[in-house]
Amino acid sequence: KSTQDSEWDTIEKYLINSPYIKSIHLSGISINKYGLEKLGLIIRMNNRIKSLNLEWNFLNELVDEFEDFSDSICQSNVSYLSLNNNKLNTSHKKAILNLVQSNKICFLSLKWNEIGNDIVKNI
Repeated sequence: KSTQDSEWDTIEKYLINSPYIKSIHLSGISINKYGLEKLGLIIRMNNRIKSLNLEWNFLNELVDEFEDFSDSICQSNVSYLSLNNNKLNTSHKKAILNLVQSNKICFLSLKWNEIGNDIVKNI
């Protein structure tokens, strides 16, 4: 395991059952596959988390993992999600449409991505 993976194990330990955390801001941390999987688990298991900011994380590099993560978001109580500036593109179409069509998300920000008209037409 990498150092970052071990750090995610620690984060999971503290956040998965935390009665105090309602918002997570992880902007610009260069999240890896393992971290995105752990974060998905945390938000599914901790129903108190309502707000998630993942700006500037280059999620474009994690196509399959991002799709699984979008499923986790849709199964969670997250109602505010910011994914600005992650270079998301048409490869992420299914995951983005999943998020847009979720009946739980009240605010979804996708500024400064590369989603294009193909995705927008399907919304």
